[in-house]
Parts: sequence; C-alpha cells; structure tokens
Amino acid sequence: MRQNWTCPYCKHPSTIGDDDVDNVTGENYTVSVDGYKSVRGRFVVCPNPDCKKLNFTLGLFEAIVSQHSGRITTANKTYFWNLIPDSEAKVYSRDIIPEAIVNDYEEACKIKNDSPKASATLSRRALQGMIRDFWGIKKPQDYKGLWTLKNEIVAIKNSVDSDVWAAIDAVRDIGNIGAHMELDVNVIIDVEPEEATKLIGLIELLIEEWYINRYERKQRLTEIIKIPDDKKGIKTKVK
Repeated sequence: MRQNWTCPYCKHPSTIGDDDVDNVTGENYTVSVDGYKSVRGRFVVCPNPDCKKLNFTLGLFEAIVSQHSGRITTANKTYFWNLIPDSEAKVYSRDIIPEAIVNDYEEACKIKNDSPKASATLSRRALQGMIRDFWGIKKPQDYKGLWTLKNEIVAIKNSVDSDVWAAIDAVRDIGNIGAHMELDVNVIIDVEPEEATKLIGLIELLIEEWYINRYERKQRLTEIIKIPDDKKGIKTKVK
C-alpha cells in the first residue's frame, strides 16, 4: 500500500511504498506501572533521486500481549520521536531569511512535543522578529504604555493581504496564546501541543508569503530585466 509523504529534507512530495520503507517491529516489550509498552520504528529513504536521504522515526506504543501465543500487537501511540532528522522543521536559507528567525523556528519545531510552552514562546518571538524585520515595525515615539506583539500585529493590518491578516489575527483565538497577547514574547505561557503546532504552521506560512515569495519574485524580475542585454550580446556576436 502506498501513501502520500513529503521528505523533510528536500520537501519533495511523493508516494512511498514497501520499497522505500523498512519497519522495525521487534517482539520485545516491557511492563511497568504504566502498563505494557512496545517500540516500533520506521526507516524511510526519500524516493527523490536527487535526495535519497534517510528518515527514521520511533514510536512508543501500548502493547497488547496474547496470553496464548505470546505475540504482541500495539494500540495507542504514547510517545513519538523524529530521530533522523531530529525535527519536522523545513529547511530555509539563511541568505533569504534572517538567521535569528530561522534559529527560533527550528528550535520551536525541535521541542514542540517535549515542551509545547517553550516551543510556542520561540514561535511568538519568531513572529515578532518577522514583523519587525519585514515590515519595519517599531514602537512609535509618542506611544504610551506597553508595546506588545498584539500592537505589532495590529500595526501591519493595512499592509498585508486580508487572508494573510486573518491567519495572523487567528493567533488571538488560539487558547492561552490569544489570552496572553499582551505579554512580552519571551514570557512562557502554558499551551497545548496543538496550539504550538498551529503557531509553527503560521510561521511557515509567513516565511513563504513574505520572504520566499519576495525572493522568487526578485529572481524572476532580474531574469526578465536581463533579456535585452542577452539579446544585445547575441546580436554583437552575429555581426
């Protein structure tokens, strides 16, 4: 059976099957006060011929042991680890996006499952960094009071597309994140894993919408601008 899959290295969307996947399904299990546990691993080799990199994930499951055969099956997944690579972070060029923003984003992805609170804090800081860097938002000199991430989000409302603004503004409705928008971005707030995941998704969206699109647009325009010069060179050679 084949399934849709995107490589965390090259971001190449593909379908993977038995030739690309090697499951680690040993018959070992252990028992503790938490019940029976078993480990399952999965190796995936990217089918993209220009990549072919190894991915390895590991899951800890509830084990169900047959009283007759001793064979085990697994039920609910209790823990999950990305071991190779060590997170689901997309690879972004630091030549296009400021290094501090990329660093915060990558760290937010890496600790998302272990510490959603810290992950969300890094994502909020990355969001603030992008707003300040890309849009040049600064606290007005005549502004009185606490200048927060919420203020900065409001300040770019008329500068971004309505759908992008709606996505940014949606953070106000994400549980504790929205309830504490007036806090400094470095203040750790209690969030759920799903909330941390949504924030990471917002960071990825804005990186694509702002930095990647701007870079690709500049590249295309540069190529168009060069066309007359290229034609002049061809004519010179013909003469």
